[in-house]
Amino acid sequence: MIPLLIGLVASLIGVVESIIKMAEHYGNYPGVNAHTIVMLVVSIVSVIASLSARHTPKLSGVVMIICAILGFIFVTYSFLPSGVLLLLTGIIALCSSPEAGKRRMNA
Repeated sequence: MIPLLIGLVASLIGVVESIIKMAEHYGNYPGVNAHTIVMLVVSIVSVIASLSARHTPKLSGVVMIICAILGFIFVTYSFLPSGVLLLLTGIIALCSSPEAGKRRMNA
């Protein structure tokens, strides 16, 4: 449950930051460039990964870590808050197991 919640918060922060970055205008140049498009795509993929964290935590943890690394590589400092949260959530999801969640639900 924790990877789901933290992953959703991190992903939504990334989506909001990318939309704000796209809406920025520097003179006559719109803020839409390759970095903001990559940021939006990575954020959307991380939303999907965090929603699937409850059923497949290992796969979604790997996807969230990859999204965090891609965000750090392709995007500048604007991806830092969501990237750190995605990295943390990916590690938590890798350490958790789906059987533990099923045992808690059945108890």
